[in-house]
Amino acid sequence: MKKPKLLAMDLDGTLFNEASTVSEKNREAISAAQEAGVEIAISTGRPFIGLPLSYMEEAQIRYAITTNGAGVYKYDGEGRRACLFSQCMEREKIAEILPFLLERRVHFDVFIDGDGFSDRRCRAYIDELPMPLSLRNYIRNSRNVVEDISKCVEESSHPVQKITMNFPKDEQQGARREVWERFSADPYFRIVSGGFSNLELTRHDVSKAAALEKLAEHLGFTLVDTMAIGDSGNDLDMIRAAGTGVAMGNSEEATKAAADFVTLSNTEDGVAAVIWGFLTS
Repeated sequence: MKKPKLLAMDLDGTLFNEASTVSEKNREAISAAQEAGVEIAISTGRPFIGLPLSYMEEAQIRYAITTNGAGVYKYDGEGRRACLFSQCMEREKIAEILPFLLERRVHFDVFIDGDGFSDRRCRAYIDELPMPLSLRNYIRNSRNVVEDISKCVEESSHPVQKITMNFPKDEQQGARREVWERFSADPYFRIVSGGFSNLELTRHDVSKAAALEKLAEHLGFTLVDTMAIGDSGNDLDMIRAAGTGVAMGNSEEATKAAADFVTLSNTEDGVAAVIWGFLTS
């Protein structure tokens, strides 16, 4: 397995275990990769505020692809961030779709310049979402709750990077299907799943693959020099585009089919297994 110059890793279902933490084996392997000269980056659907910043400071990870590629950041390890690249949706398009979402039983978050915002009306659905408690708590504790999400978007000094939609279990064939049909039919948007049957909405030209290429260029590399590891639909394009694409053992079948290699699951330290594989090959 070729040693990459840039290794980009998804968080949920990939670097994170079921408790949404980084295991000791993964920590040790990432440190070894850095000592071998590999640049490490996070690549996630989460906004900047949802990154494991304390771990990034400890591990000296300085780069993050966020919101499925809509925002790429450099983190200085001391609380400061610089946006290197962003692709956001037009306010007019967001204003058109928020009423549609508010009429349905869906918990949705709006991500603006690295921060997350939720309409208070959505909060009642959190405990009905079919995902681990650690992720429900992450959603509950990391969002700015506002009384009127439309007004929040209108008055913000920054445009929207992404909208993430999660659905109660009994709405998988109801609200989720309606949302999918509405946005998959609109060429302005790109809609993918980041896991646990959620749906994630960005501008049509946003992807982790495009962001990975931008970050590689910023660092003086090409896509051939990169390795990408992920598990979900929002990782597919990144896995296909990277010089080496790796799917987690817990991945969806389509993700595994797109990868050059399939590693162990996120509960079996699959990231560490990949890293030790290229360091010892």
